[in-house]
Amino acid sequence: MTGATLRRITVWLCIALSFTTLLVVLGRTANEVMPSVTSSKPSGIRLAGDILESNGFKVRQDLNQSPQIGTDELIVAFVVADRRWGNPWGGGSRIRLNLKKAVASGRNLVLIRLGPDFNLASRAAVVDTFNRSFARSKPYNVHANLDSVDGLGSGLGDGEPINVWIGGKSNSALVSYESLGSGVIAQVHDGVAFTNRFIDQADNAAFFATLISSMAGTNRKVVFTEASFGNISDEGMISALGGWARASVWQGYLLFGVIAWTSAITFGLPYARRRRQAGVRDLMEALAKMLGRTKSNRMAQGLMVSALRRDLLRLASLPAKATDSQLEARLAPELMSDLIAARGDISHPSTLAAISRLRKAISEHRSAK
Repeated sequence: MTGATLRRITVWLCIALSFTTLLVVLGRTANEVMPSVTSSKPSGIRLAGDILESNGFKVRQDLNQSPQIGTDELIVAFVVADRRWGNPWGGGSRIRLNLKKAVASGRNLVLIRLGPDFNLASRAAVVDTFNRSFARSKPYNVHANLDSVDGLGSGLGDGEPINVWIGGKSNSALVSYESLGSGVIAQVHDGVAFTNRFIDQADNAAFFATLISSMAGTNRKVVFTEASFGNISDEGMISALGGWARASVWQGYLLFGVIAWTSAITFGLPYARRRRQAGVRDLMEALAKMLGRTKSNRMAQGLMVSALRRDLLRLASLPAKATDSQLEARLAPELMSDLIAARGDISHPSTLAAISRLRKAISEHRSAK
C-alpha cells in the first residue's frame, strides 16, 4: 500500500468521523428538555429571554454550580423533575445549596419546573385561567399540566406557601410563594408555558413578564442559573491556568493532526519528482505561444510597445510615470516619431519598421554603455 493510498484512507476516516459526530450532535430529538436561554429548541427559553430584554431587563446566563449573583439580580432557575420530584437538581446538591444561601441572604428566586418528557408535557398542556389568591391581580390564560403536582414546597425551604396562583378549572396551583431567610421563592409547578413552543400562545408571555417583574421589583436584572438542570460549564483546570494553557491545548490538537497525517506516509518510498520550476525564458516562450495560438496581434503589439517605452524612459532618465510630453523633451525627434508610429496598425509595413528601428537604437545605446 502506497503512501498516497494511506493518506486517502486517513482523510476518508476523518470525514466519516466528522459525519458521525455531526449526526450525534444533530440527532437529538425535540423531546430533549433543554430550557436554556440560548436554546432555540422547542423546550428552550430563548424567546422568554428576548421578552424580558424587550421589557427593559438585563439578562445573562450563568452555567457555574457556584454562580456569581449580584445583590440586585433576580435568580431564575429551571429544574427537570419527574412526578415524585426525587432529586430534580441537574447540578446536584452544590447548586441547590448555593441558591438556597443566595435566597436566604436576600435575593429572590423564580424556580420553574419542567417534566422530563417534553413531548408528553406538550400534549398534556391545556389552557386554564389563573388568579392570584389573597391579592388583586389580572387573570391570565396560561398553558399548564398540573396533574402531577405533589405538594407545593420547593425543596429549598420548609415554610408554608404565602401566596398562590390558582387555576379556575383545575383548582391547582401554578405558582406558589414561600419565604426563605430574607428572600422569597416563587415556584412555578409547570413551566411548559414559558418554552419556545408555547410562549407566544394564550397569555403565556404576558404572565411570564408579570411574574418576573413582580419578583424583580425595581431591579431590572435577571440571571438564569442553568446548572440547576445540568447545563454546567464550571471553570476547569485549563481555564484556571490562563490563556497560555488554552493555547497549548490547541497546539496539542495541531500536533495530533500532524501525527495523524504523517502516519499515513510510508517512509523510504520514493516520491514523485516534481517538475522543474520554469524560468523567465520559459515564461516568455509560453506567452509567445499563447499569443500565437490566439492570434492576438494587437495584444502582442501593445506588450512590445510598452516594453520599448520603458526602455526609452530609462534612456531618458525619466520615471515610469512620466508622460509622453516629458519623454519627447528628452529624446531625439526621430525616436519619438518612431514610438508614435509603432502604435499604428500592426499590419502596415511602416509600423513594423518603426518598431525595428526603436529596438536597434535601444540595443546600440546599451552596447555603447
